[in-house]
Amino acid sequence: HLPRSLFSDTQLQVILWALSISGVDNVPSTRLLKDIDSSLQSQYGIPSVRYEGALGHIYYVNHLPSIIAQEMANPRIRPHIRHYPEDAAGRLDQPWQATRWLYEIDPTIATPMIRKGWQDFYIFELTKLTDGSMVVPERW
Repeated sequence: HLPRSLFSDTQLQVILWALSISGVDNVPSTRLLKDIDSSLQSQYGIPSVRYEGALGHIYYVNHLPSIIAQEMANPRIRPHIRHYPEDAAGRLDQPWQATRWLYEIDPTIATPMIRKGWQDFYIFELTKLTDGSMVVPERW
């Protein structure tokens, strides 16, 4: 859903008029469509965040957490999102193979848990390895 309409009010009225003369029942009014648009935008839209640059210029950016939340909720996108870094043995084809993901990112903002079978393991929590030794993982 786009925050700005691609149609002017006049263009929207022409579309609604064409629907009504084509025999479509229950054609909504322009006001109803705008009210629905406003409601959808407030509930599910991506808010813009206002910033002031170092030289005093004003600019806006989309709210990144809202974008990520929508992408995670999208069943067509979610399976393609990578959460864990990958050691590709020196090859770099994807962002999740980069050194920053593997070694430089602050572990407190990286993925905090990994699941192996039915067991969940968390960073900064004591974990017992298969050889019996105990470790506290800092990243995955």
